[in-house]
Amino acid sequence: MKSSFLLIVLLMASTCTALAQYVLPDDPTLHPQRPQMQDGRASSVNVPPTYTEYKITEGDGYLVYKKDTIRGIVTLSKEAVSLEKKIDPKHNFLCTFKLKDLDLKTVVMYNEDNKALCLTRVTKEDKKMMRLIHEGKLNIYDGRLDYIYKPGDIDKNLIKISYDNVVEDLSSFLTENTKRDLILFVNDIYGLKLNAKAMSWQELLVKVDMLD
Repeated sequence: MKSSFLLIVLLMASTCTALAQYVLPDDPTLHPQRPQMQDGRASSVNVPPTYTEYKITEGDGYLVYKKDTIRGIVTLSKEAVSLEKKIDPKHNFLCTFKLKDLDLKTVVMYNEDNKALCLTRVTKEDKKMMRLIHEGKLNIYDGRLDYIYKPGDIDKNLIKISYDNVVEDLSSFLTENTKRDLILFVNDIYGLKLNAKAMSWQELLVKVDMLD
């Protein structure tokens, strides 16, 4: 049993090469400002900046790092993402990655409303991870790092799309130009005839959400 436990730790450590830690949940010396929860998982409230600076959100999910998928509790900040995984009742495993680490491919997490937040790289070389808004024949991304509840939650000034291995940056200070260009791609890819002048952003995003 002991050898199996050590094997699990070694395998996870080989994956989480960025900032991996083997955490004893009841050891307050590792994170003195980090309160412990009853289940042994450390809370992200008042977390020192070295752990995840400026926490945005937290939820169950997974990370894709290199070719490995790691599941656990995901904590996201503006600069980094951390994942904490319970190994057994007495041991947790914690790893943290900078969002600009190109080996970090995807971050997926779910909140208490079961809404999904997915960050990914539109191309392998992109230093910035972008939020997936719509996935299908046409993939749409923006630059925000939070859950989407309404069309107003989308960053209309920073929009990228991808389709058939083609990537286009539609970002503009003039959101009407971005909307016009996005509608042109939607019409072309889905065979529609949407009118950019007659359609609002909200109507467009609701329509796109219904497409495959």
